[in-house]
Amino acid sequence: MQATVIGASILSNDPSNYTTKAFAISGSCKMESVEDQERLIRSASSAVHDTLQNGLRLYCIASDGDSRRRRALISITLPRELNPSSKLYELLSPLPLFNLRCGENDVTCDFDWKHVFKRFRNTLLRQKGIEIDNVSISTSVIKAHLVSNGISSLMADVLLDPNDKQDVVLMVKLLHAIAVLPPPNPDVQPLTKATRRILRLLGHIYANLLKAYLDVNLSLNDQLAHLSTAAHLILAIYNQDKGNFIPVQTCFDVMSMIKNVFFSVAKTQVDNPEGLFWIILLGTDGLEKVFGKVRTMVGNDTHADQLQLTNRIDGAVQCVNILENHPEWGGQSQRLNLKPLPGDVTEISATYDHINPKSWKGDVRVSNVVLSACWSSGRRSAELVLQEAEMSPPFERMIQTGGYDILSPFGQSKMMLVDGTLFAGEEEETEEEHDLGSSANAVPQSSSEQQGNLPDNSPSQATPATVPEPSSDADLEPDFDDAAGITDARNFSTKAPYDPWVLVDGKKVHKATVLRLYSNPLAASDSKDRLKRVRGFSQYNENVIGVPTAVVSSGNPNEVDDILCVQDPALTLVRCNKKVFLAVFQILGIRVDGKNVQSLPVTHIHEPNVRINGQVMKLGILNNSHQPDAADWEWNGSFEARATFQNIEGHWVELINPVVQQASRGRNSGQDTYVFRTAELRAIAALLQERIDSDFHRLPGVSQSPSFPYRSVEGECKFH
Repeated sequence: MQATVIGASILSNDPSNYTTKAFAISGSCKMESVEDQERLIRSASSAVHDTLQNGLRLYCIASDGDSRRRRALISITLPRELNPSSKLYELLSPLPLFNLRCGENDVTCDFDWKHVFKRFRNTLLRQKGIEIDNVSISTSVIKAHLVSNGISSLMADVLLDPNDKQDVVLMVKLLHAIAVLPPPNPDVQPLTKATRRILRLLGHIYANLLKAYLDVNLSLNDQLAHLSTAAHLILAIYNQDKGNFIPVQTCFDVMSMIKNVFFSVAKTQVDNPEGLFWIILLGTDGLEKVFGKVRTMVGNDTHADQLQLTNRIDGAVQCVNILENHPEWGGQSQRLNLKPLPGDVTEISATYDHINPKSWKGDVRVSNVVLSACWSSGRRSAELVLQEAEMSPPFERMIQTGGYDILSPFGQSKMMLVDGTLFAGEEEETEEEHDLGSSANAVPQSSSEQQGNLPDNSPSQATPATVPEPSSDADLEPDFDDAAGITDARNFSTKAPYDPWVLVDGKKVHKATVLRLYSNPLAASDSKDRLKRVRGFSQYNENVIGVPTAVVSSGNPNEVDDILCVQDPALTLVRCNKKVFLAVFQILGIRVDGKNVQSLPVTHIHEPNVRINGQVMKLGILNNSHQPDAADWEWNGSFEARATFQNIEGHWVELINPVVQQASRGRNSGQDTYVFRTAELRAIAALLQERIDSDFHRLPGVSQSPSFPYRSVEGECKFH
């Protein structure tokens, strides 16, 4: 049995006040209804409200993202519009596309920012990938771009491991690695350019979110501007791509998180105009620190029952409180002089999971913040980013039409999840995108604990969360990576009979760090399907770290064998309207013996253990002459919507080496593109038809569109 724990913290500069105090523990069998959760949270909120004194009030109710709790918070915190007579209305109403719904006493809901960021990473790693502006992004594609930007193949595999959903540092590294991807070089292949355009768009979202919470030099004004930029970018992309971009729950949570920051700053400006406010203090991290101390007290019996939890949680709060006052007693990180996130992701350590008010250097006085200016600045930045990504900003249209805001991306004043139904194209979050689940119900490692002070005269927040189950006993071990960063690290273990340091690329690294780097990708949760579990399958999609495919040489040392790579163009047959047509597609992934690889010798492509993922490319006809030696088809820079397929057999695929020349029209007009000859396409279509005639019924299906099947100027379907 699990337990739901509710705690409260006063956002004060006194550690004895801002340490989260648990005051309600309710046994949970995970079968409670939304009504049960709502009743519990309302009772707890009323208790907090009735006991607050000295002008304090309840600002927000934070959650870790539990689905039933989210539904309950919707009922509690989104029933009405902000009253125009409220002092908050004057501050928040001038913000176009901002959502003003709130609950009794203007309370709002919040979602822990670390959990939200981890789910952004998990969505990137889902098996089907993501799709923005009809461009599909898979883990193999992401790895190719990371490696091209100087990240080692091993590090890219670690960052893209789908079975480690709890590691905060791993999440920061991956999102930051995408955020710092530069524009493509002029000489790269056209498909690589198209994908980099979308990856850089994603990178801008991640960069703005990470900077807002991890760049200790930012002022509160700049933090809010970055959050506004992220909110506008997510609104624009979700309005167009819906569930292909992120699940509806992730979109709702991140928008609610950003909304709550603006609401909370506005409340602080009203209640304490000269006060300070740190957005990193919002969320559920304070309660999770208490859970970590409870696990330490329980010892070997890591699955504490409700009685053990009740007996120990008060002592855990006291321990957290003592360590907040004296962080040097706990052996936690003492590196408070943090720098902005470095360009090299290998330099990102657990330090960035320890950020607290003591380490924050930026100006966080609410008196220096103009909310409307921050919101407008974010919108302008988002418009520039969208234009760079060749997407039209929709914000002016949304404002003129009315009914749109950050929680109503489709207009008509209908908010996501509020009525319990999904709009067309929206998708629910799956287990592989959730960071809680069975294996993810893990208490954060001790390295996630923070120290620091909070502002005077600040709000309180209630924090309900489920006591999670531990992922491994390793969570109780000290963070040697942090110890390595202490000024005189060699004195950290002076009594050790051996040297715990090794040299890696000329740098001293603690052995524990090296072991963790190599062991983490192997700690995969077993599949819940028994037949898959006994065969060694992991719970989520496969561990991406596999044995590289051997490249078989032709025997001539002066001859380089042809290699098939991720994001190369290729040809296959697909079904459309009960007929079979030739399709040109980009390779999104190559699997050999169930393992993802980045490249494969062309001589191996038709082996029975090879599987290919791909996305159909849009072709436009250049001329209707169909001369044997003339290129008469070109890729127009776009892809067919809903035309992505997975795990087609290698012998269904035929390679092609198209000519690259400047596009005459389309999205990539004036840029390099691929051109094809009708005679060559027909010959390959005939070859594929002869080879896989008996497999036509198993070919992937593609919906008909204005551009597929490929048509001549007269509208005649070609290559069928």
